[in-house]
Amino acid sequence: MKFGPMEGSPEEIKNFFQDNGLRAADYLTVPEAPIKTVWFIVPGAIVVGALVVLTLFTPTTQAAVTFVFLVGCAAVLWLTVNAQIRFKNLWPTGIIGVGCFLLLLVALGVVTPIGVLQEIKSWRK
Repeated sequence: MKFGPMEGSPEEIKNFFQDNGLRAADYLTVPEAPIKTVWFIVPGAIVVGALVVLTLFTPTTQAAVTFVFLVGCAAVLWLTVNAQIRFKNLWPTGIIGVGCFLLLLVALGVVTPIGVLQEIKSWRK
């Protein structure tokens, strides 16, 4: 077993700590538990629900449309934060956040799918 620059059996390392009056708990950290799947399912379901409502069931008032869109945006933010906590990497977090937000904008009718693709192609140049 290797502990930092020291190497030895677990008993030798334990004895080293005891002989020097040290506590191993002060030097060891317990790894964080991985984020549970439910923390991805709930905001994902809310985003899908907002997409379905905006696409298939057109709300009658502008206030209802705005409310559904804002609930979807809040769920995207929640999902993005969960992805950042889980992956600790900007790329998957950014892809999830931007992708879901673009889907909400398309469902709302602000942009068209072809317009999104043309804009992405213009960024690559």
